[in-house]
Amino acid sequence: MIKLDLDIFDVSLLGGGSVEQAIVCKTTKQSALEGSKMASGDLWLALPPQDLESPISRAKAAFRYGIRHYIDEDTGRVISAVDSVNGTGSVTDVDGSAVYYGEWSKHSVVSLTCPAFWEAVAFKPAIKAMILGLPIHHYRTDMAAWKKLCVELYSMEVLD
Repeated sequence: MIKLDLDIFDVSLLGGGSVEQAIVCKTTKQSALEGSKMASGDLWLALPPQDLESPISRAKAAFRYGIRHYIDEDTGRVISAVDSVNGTGSVTDVDGSAVYYGEWSKHSVVSLTCPAFWEAVAFKPAIKAMILGLPIHHYRTDMAAWKKLCVELYSMEVLD
């Protein structure tokens, strides 16, 4: 099962305070570490606009360049290449082979790791972005820990 863990440092340092940007940065780094042909985000800049206009077009572009799983930064849902012709669609990769892909996951595969209180205080823009991301990314996230943290943050008037 695909899962992407994001902590407050990912959102603050990689994402510049944005959960969506942290997803893009972290998945690009993981792809490079897994030895993918798409070793850096620079390739996205070279793609034609039609390959970037929707989540499925970005996923197809990723599949063409050897990525096996694509996580949509807006919803956190994943779509994966599959090993059979029973997929819901296909694209031709850069080597001329067919790459089949399945369905989008029903839920976000992103887990927002609840930080310690002091981390939340130290990284206010990131914590605000993470709290706003909880409705989308709640499926794999420890919501009890987040509820406790939010109560502490609001009772001590750290957040408005």
